[in-house]
Amino acid sequence: MKAVVITTDNEINEVEIDGSIESIKTAANIGHIELVVFSSNVHGYIDEDGKRKGLPINHYATTLWHNCDGNLADVLVGNIIILSDDGMGDEASLTDETIANIK
Repeated sequence: MKAVVITTDNEINEVEIDGSIESIKTAANIGHIELVVFSSNVHGYIDEDGKRKGLPINHYATTLWHNCDGNLADVLVGNIIILSDDGMGDEASLTDETIANIK
């Protein structure tokens, strides 16, 4: 399935994953995962311990997140992987349109 990884260096890379937790963690180079909700069908995962580890702020991902919900006051740190869901709680590919909107 298609996903997007945004690094703290503002690199935006399309990746293919199988949807397993391990493939998500490996693609984004993250440890314990924490869910970040962008919309009803688009979400991402960051390193749950990123702030404790002193990971840098991911400015691009934080801006995307804030644009989805203007009431947020937090920041995202470390790399993030963004994907969709199938409406039944399982991971799913991002559409080409969503990928274009992320970029």
